[in-house]
Amino acid sequence: MSTKRRGHNEGSVRQRTDGTSEARLGLPGGKRKSLYGKTRREVQDKLRAAHRDLDNGVGLSSEPLTIARLLDQWLGASVKPSVRLKTHEGYESIVRVRMVPHTGRNSLSRITPLEVQALFADLATSGLFNWSIHHTHRVLHHACTQDVLWG
Repeated sequence: MSTKRRGHNEGSVRQRTDGTSEARLGLPGGKRKSLYGKTRREVQDKLRAAHRDLDNGVGLSSEPLTIARLLDQWLGASVKPSVRLKTHEGYESIVRVRMVPHTGRNSLSRITPLEVQALFADLATSGLFNWSIHHTHRVLHHACTQDVLWG
């Protein structure tokens, strides 16, 4: 009689010594992600949802998405193929010079409206014209809107 084994990258569920449950899921590229919950059923639901997300193309990377990474992905995947070269260069310059130095290291999930407002206030005190600040706001707005569409 042979023992049953799970398939490659199917995931596993175990109970931890502290009483909580953990599911481990293999990600593309050989990395693993752990999902935790109070009960085995809760963790199995999270594991199913993670498999669904992977099937739909949603990334499950363990590192948090920073504003700099979001803007870089947005420029490469959304802007570059759909606009002229000069427009892309202008957006890239706005991102590199105005946005990343101020808020690039912040996690996207933890940024607050107050921090975004502080970015615009810093740009205003540095002598930037109002239309330039408005254009920076539009670039950030388009990138965040695209991130919502990507899930």
